[in-house]
Amino acid sequence: MTLESFWNLLDSKFVSLGVLEALLGVAPDFARKSEWKNAVLCGVGATVIWLVIKVARKLSPRIDKLLDLIFGNAEKFALDLWGTLTSDFETKY
Repeated sequence: MTLESFWNLLDSKFVSLGVLEALLGVAPDFARKSEWKNAVLCGVGATVIWLVIKVARKLSPRIDKLLDLIFGNAEKFALDLWGTLTSDFETKY
């Protein structure tokens, strides 16, 4: 599973479950009750969730490439280290 497919899944689950709509729907009720702090928090929460999903979907291909590079280099380093530690070439020659 790539990060892009993860963000697509996350985006579809949030949309299908209506989390953003629920937060935005509850905010006016809090405002009607003069619970301004809760109303603002609902609006800010919905905005942050929406923004994180949109930004993450744009960045996910780059993050995938970066992670591939990091894990590829880590694997090469581990194999080189293992070869060095288990090799008896230097003791023979």
